[in-house]
Amino acid sequence: MNGAREDGLFGGSGSSVLMKIIIIVLSLYFIGIEIVQLKKSGWSYLHDKWNFLNFTSYSFNLAILLVYISGTDYDTLNLAYASSFACFIMWGQVFYWMRLFEKTSFYVKMIIETMYDIRYFLIMLLVCVATFANAILILDLAQNRAAESQLEEGSEEYARVINEATGNNIVDALLN
Repeated sequence: MNGAREDGLFGGSGSSVLMKIIIIVLSLYFIGIEIVQLKKSGWSYLHDKWNFLNFTSYSFNLAILLVYISGTDYDTLNLAYASSFACFIMWGQVFYWMRLFEKTSFYVKMIIETMYDIRYFLIMLLVCVATFANAILILDLAQNRAAESQLEEGSEEYARVINEATGNNIVDALLN
């Protein structure tokens, strides 16, 4: 736990405080719009992937900001992971908003249709990438454990460490 770097909402420079307040107000405003639309449309509102993306993005960003300014201890790395995911979602929204402009809407629609048409290829590509990523992960785990133990290659202990690292399946390799 690295803890908050600033003292809550009003910690930091004046511009930092102003930005935090603006972001909170705008996040609450946009979440309010999404809630009004949700009330009007019911749960079918969330069936549209773009509405779901908007609601998720606004909620996620507000939650991250509230954790950051709350002044409580938090894990900086986990907050960085969450912020990275929130940033990715926001760029997805920018992609969606590009449909509003006549010159870019054609390209946005074309990219969406192309991704839909090659979805089975993308699934196969993901499986291939995961295959090699898992093999490299297992080799890296084995090498790191052997290096941590400072074992000589070829010894019985070295073989045991490698067997532990490789496990019987993907889950064992990831959990060890």
